[in-house]
Amino acid sequence: MYKMLIVDDNPRHRRNAANITNWDALEISIVGEYANGKLALDNIDTSNPDIILADVSMPVMDGIEMARLLKESHPNIKIIFMSCYDEFEYVRSAIDLDAYGYILKPFKAEELIRVIKKVLNIYKVEDALQKEREEMAQYINQSLPLLQEQFLRELLYGTCSANEDILKRWRFLKMELPQNYKVRVIVFHLNIDPAEQTRDDMDYKYLTSYTIKRIIDNMSCNCKLYSLQSSSMEYSIIAIKDDAVPESPEKDSNDFWNIVVKLKEDIKAKLNIDIVIGISNTSDNIRDIYILNQQALSALNTKVYTNGSQMILYQEIEDAQNASFEEKVNLQELFMEVKHLLSRGGTGDILKFIDKYLSEDTILQSDNYIKSLSFSIVNSIQIILMENDESFDNIFNEKLIVWNKLDNFNTIKDVRNWLFNLINTCRQYLSNKDTQGYGPVVQKIKDYIHNHYHERITLDDFARLTNYSGTHLTNVFREATGKTVFDYLIDYRMEKAKEMLKSRSSKIYLVAEQVGYTNISHFCLQFKKHTGLSPTEFKNS
Repeated sequence: MYKMLIVDDNPRHRRNAANITNWDALEISIVGEYANGKLALDNIDTSNPDIILADVSMPVMDGIEMARLLKESHPNIKIIFMSCYDEFEYVRSAIDLDAYGYILKPFKAEELIRVIKKVLNIYKVEDALQKEREEMAQYINQSLPLLQEQFLRELLYGTCSANEDILKRWRFLKMELPQNYKVRVIVFHLNIDPAEQTRDDMDYKYLTSYTIKRIIDNMSCNCKLYSLQSSSMEYSIIAIKDDAVPESPEKDSNDFWNIVVKLKEDIKAKLNIDIVIGISNTSDNIRDIYILNQQALSALNTKVYTNGSQMILYQEIEDAQNASFEEKVNLQELFMEVKHLLSRGGTGDILKFIDKYLSEDTILQSDNYIKSLSFSIVNSIQIILMENDESFDNIFNEKLIVWNKLDNFNTIKDVRNWLFNLINTCRQYLSNKDTQGYGPVVQKIKDYIHNHYHERITLDDFARLTNYSGTHLTNVFREATGKTVFDYLIDYRMEKAKEMLKSRSSKIYLVAEQVGYTNISHFCLQFKKHTGLSPTEFKNS
């Protein structure tokens, strides 16, 4: 039942309003009648009404003043004004105070019921929305562990939106974050015997995962630990320490080191498994978690260790990396190039990519540069595979085989061949997955575009190539890729154009011709549509 107050200085009008209809039939209970706004306000918390039917003009306190005070103290109460005067100032005041009706006395039952039903409908909508919000809150609470895990995955692998309020989302998911803090990322790999890795024993795998999760959750330390299993053999931990009272770097490092040592010892004691640990630098910003994860992965995969359980600090390898590799290579650009190769590249594109970073005359490059480049490419592939719900395990049956290969290279040629085979194998795997059912036809169309994008291409060319009708091959390609054949062609041409325009000596009209456009205006229009910049703006950016 909804509760209603009647406020009017005229007793006859109050009785009339109270008895004008069967309020129970409307699910309304009259919980009080008062002669002025002050009396109503004095008893508002006792009566706790949902609706107030109030006269505008009353002694002591009129309806307008009462409504103004209620709007501040009880904004959810719905007020309906009644008056003997059809005066503009009263109507305007009612509107200003968000009144839900204005009815002239004397009124008929139907008139009042119509206004009351309007208010009841508003309440029903609000009640439905409130119920929906409560159900959503309950769902979020029930799904909190999964939502937190997904958020951690996005943070670690850099897939959060650039404009997203990460701090707001962190607190929304009820994850602890002190006012002042330091954060590190730990990545560790299980050194399980190869024979154990190939065991098709789900009980063993789940027991291992469960035990490691319990070890991390039950660790007694001065950091809040958030863990994520990134593969069957690899785990990441985000460690956040309250820095309200700053400590010396030595004390801070020792505290953190104790956590890592305890983690290693507990996993060894409970599972008899050695682990290799990569440890990032520290940061005071959770938005750096992706960078910290990359640091920890780099430390984990440097092969500084030989065997057994080892712990590698990124700080120990950072100086060498900064001097010989990170100053020369834009890691974000490299990542996007690898992503392009895996989604749209051909064998020729892969060779050009390898030549760009590791040409055959790279004899003057340091060993650290070569390994850092290889690690960065493999890390990029690993992230892209995870974005596609895949892993090196699925492609090569064993993740470590990818990393262990690096220890066996003696020449630049070996590394180049290995990188080519790795990228091409992953590209083909993803391509086959994306085009399952139409794989050969779709791949044939893609390969034709990759090799002939600079020529004039028509639908008849594809029809002759595939022996499909134009309509059928268009439907097949769209079903497999989500794009039309010509959308894919335009996208590929624009990506090639962007590569060419990066060269200072490039000419826009020549680039247009080299990617298949005879009309430079049409090329510029497509380029602007694709990138948001004109070719000249892109070239100068």
